[in-house]
Amino acid sequence: MGELLRVTGLTKVFKLHLLGGREVVACRDIEFVLRPGEILGIQGPSGAGKSTILKCLYRTCLATAGQAWHRSPDGSVDLLQAPAQTILALRRSEIGYVSQFLRVVPRVSALQVVAEGFLCKGWRESRAPQEAARLLEHLKIPADLWEASPCTFSGGEQQRVNVARASAGWPRLLLMDEPTASLDQESKRTVQELILELKRRGTSIVVVSHDRHTFNQITDRVLHLNRGAEVRAGRGREYAKAAADH
Repeated sequence: MGELLRVTGLTKVFKLHLLGGREVVACRDIEFVLRPGEILGIQGPSGAGKSTILKCLYRTCLATAGQAWHRSPDGSVDLLQAPAQTILALRRSEIGYVSQFLRVVPRVSALQVVAEGFLCKGWRESRAPQEAARLLEHLKIPADLWEASPCTFSGGEQQRVNVARASAGWPRLLLMDEPTASLDQESKRTVQELILELKRRGTSIVVVSHDRHTFNQITDRVLHLNRGAEVRAGRGREYAKAAADH
């Protein structure tokens, strides 16, 4: 099996100009390989750089150093260095991102928000709303809310719309930052089921979470950030033991 993403030396240093140019290292020398249909979990204490890694890969944050070679059908692309136009095209066609907070245009309905994800990936206008409705139904968003703006939803409902939008069109690479943080147990299960369905369809996923149960259920490997980074192999009981041994 080939690899979809190879990350080497990913480092992000923030310079705090309001504190006299003081530098803060968010993450340093992060390395991992992600294969098609594989789920890599990233775990560690708050401030360890987990979200920063995802933001650098999605390019909402510029890395200080390193490479992240993504194998696209049109050729390999370094996500850390590629032109902004290339990154925007990849976001539309094959890379999804679940942030911790949903940001949408007010007055745009939940159905439109999710359908747009399908349209960007070339789905027919007649089919996109149908697929969007299927995702919203799977994630248990009440049908009478589909035509309302997600800005009016509860935090848990907004997060499920966020997951649905990022999953639309079955992206090749999906970056997920705390996708189950604000959800009840039933909603967590539905999101976990969708993540595993994406995996079966070949989507490669990098997920950040403090939710140990979610990690046990879905991850193939775990990158544990503490004093540096190291990869823990296994899932379920194997991961629980590895974490305890750390």
